[in-house]
Amino acid sequence: MSYSHEYLRALGTALNWALVPKPRRDPPGIRVTFWASDAFICRRRLGLQFMEVPRDPLPPKIREVTKWGEVIHAEYLQRLRAAPGLAVLGHEQKLEFRLPGLDFPFRGKYDFLVEGHPVFLVKGLGLGEAIPPVLQPLVQQPEPVRFLIDVKSTGGFVVNEVAERGARAADRAELMLYQHAAGVELGFLLYHDKQGSRREVIPTVYNEAFLLEIRDWFAAVAKEISAGRIPDAEYDPATDEYPCGSCPFRSFCPTVPNHVPLVRSSPTPGQVAAAEAALADAARRLAPVRETLAAAVAAVGRVQVDGVSASRPWRADPAWDVTRLAEIFEAYGLNGFPVEPAVAERLVRDGRLPASAVVEAKCPGRSDQVVLRV
Repeated sequence: MSYSHEYLRALGTALNWALVPKPRRDPPGIRVTFWASDAFICRRRLGLQFMEVPRDPLPPKIREVTKWGEVIHAEYLQRLRAAPGLAVLGHEQKLEFRLPGLDFPFRGKYDFLVEGHPVFLVKGLGLGEAIPPVLQPLVQQPEPVRFLIDVKSTGGFVVNEVAERGARAADRAELMLYQHAAGVELGFLLYHDKQGSRREVIPTVYNEAFLLEIRDWFAAVAKEISAGRIPDAEYDPATDEYPCGSCPFRSFCPTVPNHVPLVRSSPTPGQVAAAEAALADAARRLAPVRETLAAAVAAVGRVQVDGVSASRPWRADPAWDVTRLAEIFEAYGLNGFPVEPAVAERLVRDGRLPASAVVEAKCPGRSDQVVLRV
């Protein structure tokens, strides 16, 4: 049986697409898999990376930190290669692995895989005369051992913190995943102060119980992502500069309410009552000032005195009909959002609510109002 040239060409094209791996064409910035560095970060931040939601641009300081990290990693690579008794078997090696009981893969990239006798290891990493207890049994071994080194380029505050309290849980989890993927029992977290060149080295030994704890954490996050739910936030962008300051969702995150509200972002009834009382007292004490300034503004248009000014706005801010706004939210399936004008304006900017939909909830502002600034 003969085949036409067009048929063979079409068959070849189909086989090429079926057999030759092609780069994924996912929407820009949307994640398709978990990475080892995701362990124990904010669940909401991780979950939103798998969704098509508005993102903030990367702050310049993050780019600067990334560049510094590349320089410091290159410096340690040279040091390890030059260290007597140590051999660098791999650096920045990409990995793909799985965790027991989970049906999805993980990716990662460790910094350095090194082989050497523990005596040279202690000297090469600058651990000093005091050998950590976890290394003492290894020092007696005649055979060289393989181990991973994960370098964390950070500030002096973090170096001081880990020196007093031990390695951070997220860093320990990331290295533990690399140890699992590479089949290595021993690992080291090396915290480097990029300003003062101080470092703190913390050894870790493979721990299966800790690995299962990491697995359960990822399983819980994956369950929410698979169900299309946005995980609860663990931090408040209004109060937590770290880690919210570098988060790409720091503007979008506050628009999504938590299933379980953050304790620190939910004031108690007593705190609300105290704040309302303070505002009422301030308004009462300012009432005579407002009346005097209002009379002056009516005569001259604007008044400026030491610490206080008053004027009539050239364009009055609109007033909002909250009842009508609640009806609009319900009509567009936004029942989970607080019925507030600021939230409505943010939803319009994010494209989740048409600007024309909120027009009915706006009322013209009063042009005879006097704006008082203290």
